[in-house]
Amino acid sequence: MVEFVIINYNTGELTCQCIESIFDTYSRNALINIVDNASADDSVKYISDRYPQLAIIRNEQNYGYAKAVNIGVRTTSSELVLVSNSDVTFHPNSINIAAQMLKDDAGIGVSGFFQYFPDGRPQRSYGSFPGYKLGLMDMLLLTNIQEQLSGLVRKIRVNSNKIKEVEYADGAALMIRREIFDKLNGFDENFFFYTEETDFCKRVKNLGYRVVLNSRAVITHIRGAGSGSQKYNEKAELMLIRTKIQYILKHGSRIEAGFFKYAESFHFLMISIIERVFSFLKFKNRLKYKNGIYYQIFKLWLRTKID
Repeated sequence: MVEFVIINYNTGELTCQCIESIFDTYSRNALINIVDNASADDSVKYISDRYPQLAIIRNEQNYGYAKAVNIGVRTTSSELVLVSNSDVTFHPNSINIAAQMLKDDAGIGVSGFFQYFPDGRPQRSYGSFPGYKLGLMDMLLLTNIQEQLSGLVRKIRVNSNKIKEVEYADGAALMIRREIFDKLNGFDENFFFYTEETDFCKRVKNLGYRVVLNSRAVITHIRGAGSGSQKYNEKAELMLIRTKIQYILKHGSRIEAGFFKYAESFHFLMISIIERVFSFLKFKNRLKYKNGIYYQIFKLWLRTKID
């Protein structure tokens, strides 16, 4: 049996869509726990009016994603727990596929999901641990190239049942073996938002377990809505990279964190140059983000101190 924990923050309608996708693709009797991180809107009422049978934990303040997950998972008792953002919808049979991998192989600790944007474009579903390797890959733009290639490969293997082992799976939706969650005392609550799943997967691997994905376990992920805003901005990007520095300081060294800082600065500078060239050549429609946002990130990030 699988129990579900969905974190809600000002996203009542999206949370209901996520709930409905679980009912439609897994079971109408699914045990779903909602953790509301002190939403400022009418999310709780919106959800409870539609699903009065579901348990809703109402946090008195926004504790951040990691602590909200811990609060939710500790109310469950099943062997497997699926932790999900609110801006996720599950595709048919995906939950069963992810759960079956953990049931069939005791060496798997976490199963992620391959993710797609609502328009059908593939998006980042896994990644490398922050550190020397990721910093170098970002600096040489190899991460960007790798993401494009992985999207093409995924389209080719869309019906494949092949299991892919990764360093960490993106935290939009994670199927977790409860025994491991308890051994690790859950997510590290020092990570308020972003990179908490990376840290968790690192510790899962340190215990000797694997983190995997199956190309047939699929979700649609709006990305960003779970943080209360679907609009990309430099503050969100800076928060993401600062938590990566936090991760490196926990698992690596200050020297590695310093290298990562300047590697990422170079990465943003290169992207901003490409952005300006595209804009000059009237290729604005090919830009992921417009209005010189990467140059703003470059300037802000270069001034960021490593605590």
